[in-house]
Amino acid sequence: MPSKPWNFVKKKRILFSRLLVVLITAIFLFTDHSWKDEFYHFIIFQSIGGFLVAFCILGRLWSALYIAGNKTKTLISEGPYSMVRNPLYFFSFFGALGLGLTTENLLILALIVVLFIIYYPFVIIGEEKRLIEVHGDEFLNYMKQVPRFIPNPFKFKEPEFYNVNVKKYKIAFVDAMGFFSIYICVQIVNILHAAKVMPTFLSIPRGLF
Repeated sequence: MPSKPWNFVKKKRILFSRLLVVLITAIFLFTDHSWKDEFYHFIIFQSIGGFLVAFCILGRLWSALYIAGNKTKTLISEGPYSMVRNPLYFFSFFGALGLGLTTENLLILALIVVLFIIYYPFVIIGEEKRLIEVHGDEFLNYMKQVPRFIPNPFKFKEPEFYNVNVKKYKIAFVDAMGFFSIYICVQIVNILHAAKVMPTFLSIPRGLF
């Protein structure tokens, strides 16, 4: 039987997630970098962060190609779904990490990880329950063969041809581009902070971590 703390977090996860998003936004807008005026750290964080955001966008577009118009009603087990059951969440996690790194704020990076830990396990479990109801033993067998979150590249398989719902894929494309939009916003705020146009009220020292 699930513990009371687990049930409490499950019921309040959406509220927790929204509060964390507001907190992360406020911290980013009104606090200074953990590595202020250190050029090499700036290059490292921006390079790795930008790479992870690009990795996320490409991965989400690849994953969306296979589920455009097929989500839930058809069990997809090819392409990225042959290696991991939740490729969209896998790539989104790295995209969020990339965005956290580009803020150069360790507190924000830590809160992003906490947000994923609080929110996504419940989303994934809920989706798996629905898929079991729809696909039954077929999905249970799929669960046994394919890992939930860490991809197994040795299981990769893909078809030579694949039908895609273009309208649905366009929606998925816009959704994936949301990470790029946030990345641009982060860079704009970074520039405003550097130019002293946007005030900061607190510096997050790296010594906190």
